[in-house]
Amino acid sequence: MHRTMGRIYVPAALLTGATGSYMAAYSYGGIITHLGFGFLGAAVIATTSSAFGRIRALDIASHREWMIRSYALIFAAVMLRILLPLLTIAYEGDFDPAYRWVAWLCWVPNALWAEWYIRRSRASTLAL
Repeated sequence: MHRTMGRIYVPAALLTGATGSYMAAYSYGGIITHLGFGFLGAAVIATTSSAFGRIRALDIASHREWMIRSYALIFAAVMLRILLPLLTIAYEGDFDPAYRWVAWLCWVPNALWAEWYIRRSRASTLAL
């Protein structure tokens, strides 16, 4: 089951990252959103490719860590949909600044959380 899910997830995530990278150049909001979504797309490709490479090398611990990173970045789609309305309300209905912020806030906190979780997990494993 895990392997089958991976065979679906990896191509889907790589396609998502490639499409997102391409679309970033056309995103509304100018260079700030172009860069935010562009880095997100590149990071999805990089983390997913690294996870795939690690499992092919049978390095399960490293594969797990790279998949956590990949999942955290893919979850940006959910966070964008949660944060954008809240930011728009915070900016009293002004969509432009909300969208510029969300281009980064939908994924950077997720990436930071993933790194914190991975490092915390390593420390607890070493303590055993």
